[in-house]
Amino acid sequence: MRLSEAWNPKTMPSPISQPLSLQIIVLNWNGKNDTLACLKSLKNQTSGDFSVRVVDNSSTDDSVRAIREKFPEFELLELDKNYKYAGGNNRGTMNKEINHKGHEEFTENTGRTSNIETGKNKKCHCEERSNLATPPAPSTQHPDYFLFLNNDTVLAEDCIEKLLEEAEKHENLGVGGAKIYYKFPSQKIWFAGGIVQLWKGKITHIGIRQHDDGQFDEPKIVDYVTGAAMLIPSQIFSVIGGFDESFSMYGEDVDLCLRIAKLGKEIRYFPSAKVWHSISASTGGEFSFYKMKQKINYGLKYKIIKAINEKIYNKTKKHQ
Repeated sequence: MRLSEAWNPKTMPSPISQPLSLQIIVLNWNGKNDTLACLKSLKNQTSGDFSVRVVDNSSTDDSVRAIREKFPEFELLELDKNYKYAGGNNRGTMNKEINHKGHEEFTENTGRTSNIETGKNKKCHCEERSNLATPPAPSTQHPDYFLFLNNDTVLAEDCIEKLLEEAEKHENLGVGGAKIYYKFPSQKIWFAGGIVQLWKGKITHIGIRQHDDGQFDEPKIVDYVTGAAMLIPSQIFSVIGGFDESFSMYGEDVDLCLRIAKLGKEIRYFPSAKVWHSISASTGGEFSFYKMKQKINYGLKYKIIKAINEKIYNKTKKHQ
């Protein structure tokens, strides 16, 4: 389906025209302790009107056993390999079906189905497994919203309630993001909205490293929301084609926000929703060599922004 054909604000229903439903997707890769802390914070939410799917990117640290044992009420999807941020989250949005042999499958946007190993069917190979490289398909079974969470986040008890309250106020919402602090119980801000300056090749977190004295308590439209905690109407996520899996690490959240903004939708910061983030724990911390190597490889300061700009231009031009 062409984007220009799929997106028609006059004919498509508002994602908030009916009672809200929310699916939270938590991506895990060898982050057992962080993931357990994240799930505990979800279990303690004041609003319980949501479902949780943990997507495991083929961990080797006993994450799966621990998650299943401590949080049996949450759905757990085990992938056959590490699809990284974009690929893991895309697969987390796919619809689960049961095939004629009683095994769980996930529907691709091609209309085919591919068996994915899950806890109950880990040794089953009734159909040849695909790597599910294509983005998720639009579906009437989707909830109203997806909330993508890094596994190294901890949410305030009313975070989900606040996110949904804010979402209801904005019919043109494309992406919503929380106020994010450094590791709990810090009051030092990590993210209070994002600025993208394509002409300078620069991405900036508003308020980063500042103590929270209420100076960033006004909700507002921003350029992007970090993928650490990203609320997206499922309809929009499907229309846009999900995260771009050509980004191996870093930049896929910015790319998604810019593409959604091109549709005329709003990228918004909701400061009443609060999250704490153990920054990049899966790659060794904020200033780890691995993270710096990734930033150099993808040119976060210059090359990635240039690449994002070209992707936006080419994708928009293609669908006009």
